[in-house]
Amino acid sequence: MRANRSHPMATVAILVIAVTVASCGADDAGDDRTDDETTASTERGDATTPDSAPTTTVDSRESTAEFAQAEGVLLVGCDRVQQSGRSYVVLDPESGEVQAELDRVLLEDSSALGDGPLGLAPANFCEEPRTLSPDRTKLALAGDDFDDGSTHVGWVELTTGEQTDLTAASVGGDFEAATPTDTDPSFGRDGRLYFQRDGTLMVADGSGAVTEADPAEACTQQATCGPLTHPSGRFFADADQPQDGLLLGSTDPSAGPDEDSAYGIEVPLTVEDAPWESVTPLYWIDETSLLCRSEEGEHRVVTVDPDGLPLDTTDDVELPAQEAGPLAIPSTERDITWTAPTTDGRALIFAASRGDEEPLLYRVDLGGTGEPEELGPVPVGLDGGSVIWVPDPD
Repeated sequence: MRANRSHPMATVAILVIAVTVASCGADDAGDDRTDDETTASTERGDATTPDSAPTTTVDSRESTAEFAQAEGVLLVGCDRVQQSGRSYVVLDPESGEVQAELDRVLLEDSSALGDGPLGLAPANFCEEPRTLSPDRTKLALAGDDFDDGSTHVGWVELTTGEQTDLTAASVGGDFEAATPTDTDPSFGRDGRLYFQRDGTLMVADGSGAVTEADPAEACTQQATCGPLTHPSGRFFADADQPQDGLLLGSTDPSAGPDEDSAYGIEVPLTVEDAPWESVTPLYWIDETSLLCRSEEGEHRVVTVDPDGLPLDTTDDVELPAQEAGPLAIPSTERDITWTAPTTDGRALIFAASRGDEEPLLYRVDLGGTGEPEELGPVPVGLDGGSVIWVPDPD
Protein backbone atom coordinates (compact mmCIF):
# COMPACT_ATOMS: atom_id res chain seq x y z
CA MET A 1 0.00 0.00 0.00
CA ARG A 2 1.37 3.37 -0.96
CA ALA A 3 1.45 6.19 1.56
CA ASN A 4 -1.38 8.51 0.62
CA ARG A 5 0.49 11.77 0.71
CA SER A 6 2.59 13.67 -1.79
CA HIS A 7 6.17 14.28 -0.85
CA PRO A 8 6.76 17.81 0.54
CA MET A 9 9.88 18.37 -1.50
CA ALA A 10 8.03 17.69 -4.74
CA THR A 11 4.72 19.36 -4.12
CA VAL A 12 4.70 23.05 -3.39
CA ALA A 13 1.10 22.85 -2.25
CA ILE A 14 2.12 21.18 0.98
CA LEU A 15 3.47 24.52 2.08
CA VAL A 16 -0.12 25.72 2.16
CA ILE A 17 -0.86 22.95 4.65
CA ALA A 18 2.13 23.76 6.73
CA VAL A 19 1.56 27.51 6.78
CA THR A 20 -1.67 27.74 8.61
CA VAL A 21 -1.92 30.02 11.53
CA ALA A 22 -2.61 33.21 9.73
CA SER A 23 -6.03 33.00 8.25
CA CYS A 24 -9.40 31.60 9.02
CA GLY A 25 -11.17 34.31 7.05
CA ALA A 26 -8.25 36.76 7.21
CA ASP A 27 -7.42 36.77 3.52
CA ASP A 28 -8.26 40.45 3.38
CA ALA A 29 -5.91 41.34 6.25
CA GLY A 30 -4.67 44.83 5.54
CA ASP A 31 -6.95 47.32 3.79
CA ASP A 32 -4.59 50.27 4.28
CA ARG A 33 -1.43 48.88 2.70
CA THR A 34 1.14 51.16 1.07
CA ASP A 35 2.57 50.66 -2.42
CA ASP A 36 6.06 49.27 -2.77
CA GLU A 37 8.30 50.24 -5.66
CA THR A 38 10.33 47.03 -5.57
CA THR A 39 10.47 45.25 -8.93
CA ALA A 40 13.52 43.08 -8.38
CA SER A 41 14.30 39.54 -7.36
CA THR A 42 17.44 38.17 -5.80
CA GLU A 43 19.25 35.40 -7.67
CA ARG A 44 18.42 32.09 -6.09
CA GLY A 45 21.13 30.79 -3.80
CA ASP A 46 22.83 34.17 -3.28
CA ALA A 47 22.50 35.40 0.29
CA THR A 48 21.38 38.99 0.58
CA THR A 49 21.33 40.80 3.90
CA PRO A 50 19.24 43.98 4.05
CA ASP A 51 21.01 47.20 4.91
CA SER A 52 17.78 48.76 6.13
CA ALA A 53 14.71 46.56 6.01
CA PRO A 54 11.45 48.49 5.55
CA THR A 55 9.72 48.54 8.91
CA THR A 56 6.54 49.93 10.36
CA THR A 57 5.43 50.08 13.98
CA VAL A 58 2.52 48.00 15.23
CA ASP A 59 0.48 48.97 18.29
CA SER A 60 2.48 47.33 21.06
CA ARG A 61 0.40 45.57 23.72
CA GLU A 62 1.36 44.03 27.01
CA SER A 63 -0.54 40.88 26.08
CA THR A 64 1.80 40.10 23.19
CA ALA A 65 4.89 40.36 25.40
CA GLU A 66 3.27 38.19 28.06
CA PHE A 67 2.28 35.66 25.43
CA ALA A 68 5.86 35.32 24.16
CA GLN A 69 7.22 34.77 27.68
CA ALA A 70 4.50 32.50 29.08
CA GLU A 71 5.36 28.89 29.87
CA GLY A 72 2.95 26.02 29.31
CA VAL A 73 1.11 24.09 26.60
CA LEU A 74 0.59 26.13 23.42
CA LEU A 75 -2.71 25.50 21.65
CA VAL A 76 -4.24 27.13 18.60
CA GLY A 77 -8.01 27.14 18.20
CA CYS A 78 -9.88 27.52 14.93
CA ASP A 79 -13.51 27.31 13.92
CA ARG A 80 -13.48 25.12 10.80
CA VAL A 81 -17.14 25.83 10.05
CA GLN A 82 -17.18 29.61 10.13
CA GLN A 83 -13.50 29.94 9.14
CA SER A 84 -13.27 33.09 11.22
CA GLY A 85 -12.40 32.48 14.85
CA ARG A 86 -8.84 31.83 15.89
CA SER A 87 -6.93 32.03 19.13
CA TYR A 88 -3.46 31.25 20.50
CA VAL A 89 -3.64 30.12 24.12
CA VAL A 90 -0.96 29.01 26.60
CA LEU A 91 -2.35 26.67 29.28
CA ASP A 92 -0.85 25.65 32.59
CA PRO A 93 -0.37 21.86 32.16
CA GLU A 94 -1.34 21.17 35.77
CA SER A 95 -4.37 23.38 36.34
CA GLY A 96 -5.52 24.02 32.78
CA GLU A 97 -5.68 27.75 33.52
CA VAL A 98 -4.86 30.23 30.78
CA GLN A 99 -1.40 31.70 31.29
CA ALA A 100 -1.50 34.02 28.30
CA GLU A 101 -3.17 34.39 24.96
CA LEU A 102 -2.42 36.30 21.81
CA ASP A 103 -5.01 39.05 21.59
CA ARG A 104 -7.51 37.97 18.95
CA VAL A 105 -8.13 41.59 18.01
CA LEU A 106 -4.46 41.93 17.05
CA LEU A 107 -4.93 39.15 14.50
CA GLU A 108 -8.38 39.98 13.15
CA ASP A 109 -8.14 43.77 12.95
CA SER A 110 -5.75 44.63 10.14
CA SER A 111 -5.18 48.11 11.57
CA ALA A 112 -3.41 46.51 14.50
CA LEU A 113 -0.66 45.37 12.14
CA GLY A 114 0.29 48.94 11.36
CA ASP A 115 0.41 50.91 8.10
CA GLY A 116 2.93 48.67 6.36
CA PRO A 117 2.33 46.71 3.15
CA LEU A 118 1.96 43.34 4.86
CA GLY A 119 -0.95 41.63 6.57
CA LEU A 120 -1.70 38.21 7.96
CA ALA A 121 -0.37 35.54 5.64
CA PRO A 122 -3.26 33.98 3.69
CA ALA A 123 -3.40 30.26 4.37
CA ASN A 124 -5.60 27.54 5.80
CA PHE A 125 -5.17 28.28 9.48
CA CYS A 126 -7.03 25.16 10.57
CA GLU A 127 -4.35 22.76 9.37
CA GLU A 128 -1.02 23.59 10.95
CA PRO A 129 0.13 26.67 12.92
CA ARG A 130 3.53 27.34 11.39
CA THR A 131 3.24 31.08 10.86
CA LEU A 132 4.08 31.60 14.53
CA SER A 133 7.77 31.41 15.37
CA PRO A 134 8.83 28.73 17.88
CA ASP A 135 9.71 31.34 20.50
CA ARG A 136 6.34 33.03 19.91
CA THR A 137 7.93 36.41 19.22
CA LYS A 138 7.20 36.65 15.47
CA LEU A 139 4.13 36.21 13.32
CA ALA A 140 4.60 35.60 9.60
CA LEU A 141 3.06 38.15 7.25
CA ALA A 142 2.38 38.39 3.53
CA GLY A 143 1.10 40.99 1.08
CA ASP A 144 0.06 41.25 -2.56
CA ASP A 145 -1.37 44.77 -2.75
CA PHE A 146 1.47 46.22 -4.82
CA ASP A 147 1.20 48.20 -8.07
CA ASP A 148 3.96 46.19 -9.71
CA GLY A 149 2.15 42.90 -9.13
CA SER A 150 4.74 41.59 -6.70
CA THR A 151 3.94 39.56 -3.60
CA HIS A 152 5.92 39.96 -0.40
CA VAL A 153 6.52 38.07 2.84
CA GLY A 154 7.91 39.10 6.21
CA TRP A 155 7.10 39.11 9.90
CA VAL A 156 5.98 41.29 12.77
CA GLU A 157 7.84 41.32 16.08
CA LEU A 158 5.06 40.73 18.59
CA THR A 159 7.07 42.08 21.52
CA THR A 160 8.02 45.39 19.84
CA GLY A 161 5.42 45.82 17.09
CA GLU A 162 8.02 46.25 14.34
CA GLN A 163 7.03 44.90 10.93
CA THR A 164 9.72 43.73 8.49
CA ASP A 165 9.20 43.28 4.74
CA LEU A 166 11.74 40.58 3.86
CA THR A 167 11.06 40.72 0.14
CA ALA A 168 11.63 44.45 -0.19
CA ALA A 169 14.78 44.15 1.91
CA SER A 170 16.32 41.19 0.11
CA VAL A 171 15.77 42.18 -3.53
CA GLY A 172 17.51 45.53 -3.11
CA GLY A 173 17.60 47.75 -6.20
CA ASP A 174 18.21 45.16 -8.90
CA PHE A 175 16.02 46.81 -11.54
CA GLU A 176 16.66 44.16 -14.22
CA ALA A 177 15.49 41.27 -12.05
CA ALA A 178 12.01 39.80 -12.39
CA THR A 179 9.12 41.01 -10.26
CA PRO A 180 9.39 39.13 -6.93
CA THR A 181 6.71 36.58 -6.13
CA ASP A 182 7.20 35.51 -2.51
CA THR A 183 4.48 33.40 -0.89
CA ASP A 184 3.71 30.78 1.78
CA PRO A 185 5.85 31.94 4.74
CA SER A 186 6.39 29.24 7.36
CA PHE A 187 8.62 29.14 10.43
CA GLY A 188 10.80 26.10 11.07
CA ARG A 189 11.76 24.72 14.46
CA ASP A 190 15.08 26.53 14.02
CA GLY A 191 13.26 29.89 14.03
CA ARG A 192 14.08 30.69 10.40
CA LEU A 193 11.34 31.69 7.95
CA TYR A 194 10.90 29.47 4.90
CA PHE A 195 8.93 30.67 1.88
CA GLN A 196 8.41 30.15 -1.85
CA ARG A 197 10.01 32.51 -4.36
CA ASP A 198 8.86 31.85 -7.92
CA GLY A 199 8.63 28.14 -7.22
CA THR A 200 11.93 27.85 -5.34
CA LEU A 201 12.09 27.26 -1.60
CA MET A 202 13.96 30.05 0.18
CA VAL A 203 14.87 30.68 3.82
CA ALA A 204 15.57 33.84 5.83
CA ASP A 205 17.45 33.96 9.11
CA GLY A 206 16.74 36.35 11.95
CA SER A 207 18.78 39.13 10.35
CA GLY A 208 16.82 38.89 7.10
CA ALA A 209 19.57 37.20 5.05
CA VAL A 210 17.87 35.16 2.31
CA THR A 211 19.29 32.04 0.68
CA GLU A 212 17.94 29.09 -1.26
CA ALA A 213 16.76 26.43 1.18
CA ASP A 214 17.49 22.73 1.26
CA PRO A 215 14.06 21.04 0.99
CA ALA A 216 15.21 18.13 3.13
CA GLU A 217 16.36 20.49 5.87
CA ALA A 218 13.08 22.40 5.64
CA CYS A 219 11.24 19.14 6.16
CA THR A 220 13.46 18.22 9.11
CA GLN A 221 12.70 21.63 10.60
CA GLN A 222 9.01 20.85 9.99
CA ALA A 223 8.49 24.08 8.10
CA THR A 224 7.18 22.41 4.96
CA CYS A 225 5.95 19.09 6.31
CA GLY A 226 2.73 18.41 8.14
CA PRO A 227 2.29 17.85 11.88
CA LEU A 228 2.54 14.05 11.53
CA THR A 229 6.09 14.19 10.26
CA HIS A 230 8.36 12.46 12.78
CA PRO A 231 10.53 14.87 14.83
CA SER A 232 13.56 13.58 12.91
CA GLY A 233 11.99 14.70 9.62
CA ARG A 234 12.79 11.30 8.04
CA PHE A 235 9.28 9.86 7.78
CA PHE A 236 5.62 10.63 8.39
CA ALA A 237 2.49 8.87 9.60
CA ASP A 238 -0.30 8.90 7.04
CA ALA A 239 -3.52 10.38 8.43
CA ASP A 240 -5.43 11.02 5.22
CA GLN A 241 -7.90 8.30 6.12
CA PRO A 242 -8.29 5.68 8.89
CA GLN A 243 -6.10 2.61 8.43
CA ASP A 244 -6.20 -0.87 9.92
CA GLY A 245 -2.97 -0.09 11.74
CA LEU A 246 -0.34 2.49 10.83
CA LEU A 247 0.86 3.49 7.40
CA LEU A 248 4.25 5.20 7.43
CA GLY A 249 6.08 6.78 4.52
CA SER A 250 9.60 8.06 3.97
CA THR A 251 10.05 11.77 3.33
CA ASP A 252 12.93 10.91 0.96
CA PRO A 253 11.59 10.92 -2.63
CA SER A 254 14.19 8.33 -3.62
CA ALA A 255 12.29 5.84 -1.46
CA GLY A 256 9.40 5.87 -3.93
CA PRO A 257 9.01 5.19 -7.66
CA ASP A 258 8.82 8.88 -8.50
CA GLU A 259 9.06 12.27 -6.84
CA ASP A 260 5.37 12.48 -6.02
CA SER A 261 4.96 9.56 -3.66
CA ALA A 262 6.72 7.16 -1.33
CA TYR A 263 5.99 3.52 -0.76
CA GLY A 264 4.18 2.67 2.44
CA ILE A 265 5.43 0.82 5.50
CA GLU A 266 2.44 -0.95 7.03
CA VAL A 267 2.39 -1.66 10.76
CA PRO A 268 -0.66 -3.74 11.78
CA LEU A 269 -1.86 -2.90 15.29
CA THR A 270 -3.52 -5.16 17.82
CA VAL A 271 -5.30 -4.76 21.16
CA GLU A 272 -5.21 -7.90 23.29
CA ASP A 273 -4.21 -9.87 20.18
CA ALA A 274 -7.24 -8.63 18.21
CA PRO A 275 -6.79 -6.21 15.28
CA TRP A 276 -7.13 -2.54 16.16
CA GLU A 277 -8.92 -1.20 13.11
CA SER A 278 -9.81 2.18 11.59
CA VAL A 279 -6.96 4.00 13.29
CA THR A 280 -5.96 7.64 12.72
CA PRO A 281 -2.66 8.99 14.09
CA LEU A 282 -3.02 12.33 15.85
CA TYR A 283 0.48 13.55 16.75
CA TRP A 284 3.92 12.55 18.00
CA ILE A 285 4.22 12.98 21.76
CA ASP A 286 7.95 12.33 21.49
CA GLU A 287 10.33 10.53 19.12
CA THR A 288 8.93 7.07 19.86
CA SER A 289 5.34 7.73 21.02
CA LEU A 290 2.50 8.34 18.57
CA LEU A 291 -0.98 9.09 19.90
CA CYS A 292 -3.68 7.44 17.79
CA ARG A 293 -7.47 7.33 17.82
CA SER A 294 -9.86 4.72 16.44
CA GLU A 295 -13.23 5.42 14.85
CA GLU A 296 -14.77 4.08 18.07
CA GLY A 297 -13.11 6.93 19.95
CA GLU A 298 -10.36 4.94 21.68
CA HIS A 299 -7.13 6.85 22.29
CA ARG A 300 -3.96 4.77 22.60
CA VAL A 301 -0.24 5.47 22.41
CA VAL A 302 1.65 3.40 19.83
CA THR A 303 5.40 2.91 20.22
CA VAL A 304 7.37 3.40 16.99
CA ASP A 305 11.10 2.66 16.86
CA PRO A 306 12.56 4.81 14.04
CA ASP A 307 15.74 2.73 13.97
CA GLY A 308 13.71 -0.39 13.18
CA LEU A 309 11.96 1.03 10.13
CA PRO A 310 13.11 0.12 6.59
CA LEU A 311 13.10 3.73 5.41
CA ASP A 312 15.34 2.96 2.44
CA THR A 313 12.83 0.53 0.94
CA THR A 314 11.71 0.91 -2.67
CA ASP A 315 8.66 -1.30 -2.25
CA ASP A 316 5.70 -1.74 0.06
CA VAL A 317 6.63 -3.39 3.35
CA GLU A 318 4.41 -4.93 6.03
CA LEU A 319 6.02 -5.24 9.44
CA PRO A 320 4.95 -7.72 12.14
CA ALA A 321 1.83 -6.79 14.09
CA GLN A 322 2.41 -4.59 17.12
CA GLU A 323 0.36 -4.31 20.29
CA ALA A 324 -1.00 -0.81 20.90
CA GLY A 325 -0.69 0.69 24.36
CA PRO A 326 -3.46 0.76 26.96
CA LEU A 327 -6.29 3.25 26.75
CA ALA A 328 -4.83 6.72 27.19
CA ILE A 329 -8.29 8.03 28.10
CA PRO A 330 -10.75 5.72 29.88
CA SER A 331 -13.85 4.63 27.94
CA THR A 332 -16.54 7.27 28.08
CA GLU A 333 -19.82 8.28 26.47
CA ARG A 334 -18.54 11.83 26.26
CA ASP A 335 -17.37 13.24 22.95
CA ILE A 336 -13.65 13.99 23.10
CA THR A 337 -13.09 16.95 20.80
CA TRP A 338 -9.34 17.49 21.15
CA THR A 339 -6.30 16.33 23.11
CA ALA A 340 -2.82 17.68 23.84
CA PRO A 341 0.12 16.29 25.82
CA THR A 342 1.52 18.18 28.78
CA THR A 343 4.94 19.74 28.46
CA ASP A 344 6.63 16.74 30.11
CA GLY A 345 4.75 14.23 27.93
CA ARG A 346 3.44 12.32 30.95
CA ALA A 347 -0.21 13.33 30.76
CA LEU A 348 -2.91 14.46 28.36
CA ILE A 349 -5.13 17.50 28.55
CA PHE A 350 -8.37 17.04 26.66
CA ALA A 351 -11.78 18.58 26.10
CA ALA A 352 -14.94 16.48 26.38
CA SER A 353 -18.67 17.08 26.41
CA ARG A 354 -21.88 15.11 26.56
CA GLY A 355 -24.88 16.06 24.44
CA ASP A 356 -25.57 19.77 24.55
CA GLU A 357 -23.50 20.31 27.68
CA GLU A 358 -20.69 22.84 27.62
CA PRO A 359 -17.30 21.15 27.06
CA LEU A 360 -15.07 20.66 30.07
CA LEU A 361 -11.31 20.41 30.36
CA TYR A 362 -9.71 17.27 31.82
CA ARG A 363 -6.24 15.96 32.63
CA VAL A 364 -5.24 12.29 32.74
CA ASP A 365 -1.88 10.63 33.33
CA LEU A 366 -0.59 8.55 30.44
CA GLY A 367 -0.09 4.87 31.07
CA GLY A 368 -2.07 4.93 34.30
CA THR A 369 -5.46 3.64 35.33
CA GLY A 370 -6.64 6.69 37.23
CA GLU A 371 -9.75 8.69 36.43
CA PRO A 372 -9.36 11.95 34.50
CA GLU A 373 -9.25 15.06 36.67
CA GLU A 374 -11.76 17.77 35.77
CA LEU A 375 -10.02 21.12 35.43
CA GLY A 376 -12.99 23.33 34.61
CA PRO A 377 -14.64 24.86 31.54
CA VAL A 378 -12.77 24.85 28.25
CA PRO A 379 -11.24 28.32 27.76
CA VAL A 380 -12.80 30.63 25.21
CA GLY A 381 -11.03 30.22 21.89
CA LEU A 382 -10.50 26.49 22.44
CA ASP A 383 -14.18 25.60 22.45
CA GLY A 384 -15.14 26.29 18.84
CA GLY A 385 -14.24 23.22 16.83
CA SER A 386 -10.63 22.52 15.95
CA VAL A 387 -7.71 22.81 18.36
CA ILE A 388 -4.11 22.16 17.38
CA TRP A 389 -1.32 21.39 19.81
CA VAL A 390 1.99 23.09 19.00
CA PRO A 391 4.95 20.98 20.18
CA ASP A 392 7.89 22.57 21.93
CA PRO A 393 10.68 23.16 19.35
CA ASP A 394 13.25 21.69 21.72
